[in-house]
Amino acid sequence: ATGINAPGNWSSISNASTACVVKVLGVSVSTDTYNFGEVDLSASSVTASGITVKNTGNVYQDYSMRVSSVTLFDGSPSVWKATDTAVGYNLFILYGIFHGEKPESNYFVNQDTVTAVDQTSDSERYSYDGSQTGASVPKQEERTLWLKLDMPTAVLTSKQEKIKVTVTAGKSP
Repeated sequence: ATGINAPGNWSSISNASTACVVKVLGVSVSTDTYNFGEVDLSASSVTASGITVKNTGNVYQDYSMRVSSVTLFDGSPSVWKATDTAVGYNLFILYGIFHGEKPESNYFVNQDTVTAVDQTSDSERYSYDGSQTGASVPKQEERTLWLKLDMPTAVLTSKQEKIKVTVTAGKSP
């Protein structure tokens, strides 16, 4: 065969390939449970070990955190509520920061509170000194999350509580 369709007579455009790139968001957390143990009313406790949060997606990600539920340890309803202002009757404050090593209790400040509303990490929120943040986390990189719990001043029940925290991955701009 001769002419325009003959073998070896392809245009350079025919040698191009196309690909569809799918952006994947993903996050893994090293543990699904952390037990603070018994903490006295009006006292505070910082996690003894860090929780590893890993970007399992294929894009840079920003992490958001929220308290998604509070129940008694057996799953029945609780009257405890997360707040970002002050502890009180059945009111607790939960903080979270990303940091390479265990932070001192005073490293946790108001901008680090984890409430029932998603808050996205940036260079200051959920970060002590910016050395680790939950913002623009490269793919496959890990961050170490530390939590601090400020207990209520008084409570309706002394039963063990279960505070569920949700970490969500969002695409960085």
